[in-house]
Amino acid sequence: MSTQSTTNSRRSERGSIMAMTAISMLSMILAAGLAIDISHFYTAKAELQNAADASALAAASQLNSTAGGIKCAVLQGTKALNKYDFKSTVTITGAEVTFSNNLNGTYVDSATAQTIASTIRFAKVTLTPKPVNVTLSAMVLGNTKNISASATAGL
Repeated sequence: MSTQSTTNSRRSERGSIMAMTAISMLSMILAAGLAIDISHFYTAKAELQNAADASALAAASQLNSTAGGIKCAVLQGTKALNKYDFKSTVTITGAEVTFSNNLNGTYVDSATAQTIASTIRFAKVTLTPKPVNVTLSAMVLGNTKNISASATAGL
């Protein structure tokens, strides 16, 4: 009689392994998709950071304590640079390049910097947030995420 009740209880549990396997596989696929998208964000962030670094270094290399140096710094800092998200060219506007006389000081735009050019020692580039597409986890994260970067360079 006990063997009969054991057999009946096993029949009621049939298919539970398949259901648990399906749920586990779905969880693993979602986790892998999230990991791939997050690594894509890190790559895009590194590409944007490289562009900001290059722009800040180019701008700082032109600083020479004159108003002409500030103009050249903006020109060099806004040249077409790297790509991000493997395809989009990073565009930097003159408004994204700012200047200061010390590293932690107040950063001013190029017009103001030209009036105090003799004291300017640092150039800072702050990129506006750029959209990066979400590929596999759009249901969780949305269709795009905005990523930005900032870099400072000085004499």
